[in-house]
Amino acid sequence: MVVKKNLKFYLIVFFLPILSISCNNNQHDGGGCKYDTKIFPATVIGLVDTANLSYDVLFEVNASGILDTVRYSDKNNHHRIFIADIPTDSLVPGSQYQYVIRKRLTGTCSPVVDFIVLEPYQAL
Repeated sequence: MVVKKNLKFYLIVFFLPILSISCNNNQHDGGGCKYDTKIFPATVIGLVDTANLSYDVLFEVNASGILDTVRYSDKNNHHRIFIADIPTDSLVPGSQYQYVIRKRLTGTCSPVVDFIVLEPYQAL
């Protein structure tokens, strides 16, 4: 009988606070951060490894005054594009998509995040 009372006591005293702390996390990973977001054109210059079920795309970007070549997978967490989702003939060389650069203004998240969005680029 004493063991059951002690067990209930330990559950209430030790585990309840842990549950309330772990479930009371309203912030995203890294804290609440604010970013300055800029969108640049990313021009398709070629497709890579198209003989597989997935492929990669080479883009030319000019975000800092210097032309650079980037791969879709390098800017999107090493994800390739599946042919079943986006057929290779839909990404035509010369077409432009969005190269997004987000620079942290406040918070403790990643200072710079850049990625490619497969939505047509529209100059403002």
